[in-house]
Amino acid sequence: MVNSQVKQAQYNFVGASEQLESAHRSVVQTVRSSFNNINASISSINAYKQAVVSAQSSLDAMEAGYSVGTRTIVDVLDATTTLYNAKQELANARYNYLINQLNIKSALGTLNEQDLLALNNALSKPVSTNPENVAPQTPEQNAIADGYAPDSPAPVVQQTSARTTTSNGHNPFRN
Repeated sequence: MVNSQVKQAQYNFVGASEQLESAHRSVVQTVRSSFNNINASISSINAYKQAVVSAQSSLDAMEAGYSVGTRTIVDVLDATTTLYNAKQELANARYNYLINQLNIKSALGTLNEQDLLALNNALSKPVSTNPENVAPQTPEQNAIADGYAPDSPAPVVQQTSARTTTSNGHNPFRN
């Protein structure tokens, strides 16, 4: 009887160890996936910021052409649609960026009320689409667009794995 209880305890231990390893692998996979998605979102945000600026320039040109008679109202409407589509894609990329940040914190077990309050505050702020804010040309404009003072040092983000990645302090959600 004691021998069978020992064997059962050993099987239970092995089963629990395998469940722990499976949970660990799942967390690692979620964190890696979310981290890669954050990097992809940053690239997408930067691309869509430029797309918004380009679409706005195109719309301005179409409106100017329409006012002098070289463009039709259809051209202006097409340019307007392109601008709003670019703005929508930019908003979607920013949303994905935020969701993936929360996914990492959730997987690591560090998601808390302050994170959700910060998300709420970020989502309640109006997003500027002025060309100077959307696609800054200088580091100073970039810092101002990201909410940093031009003379203050930009924060550095470091990856906690063996490979270290630094950021130029650019938070793509702010502009």
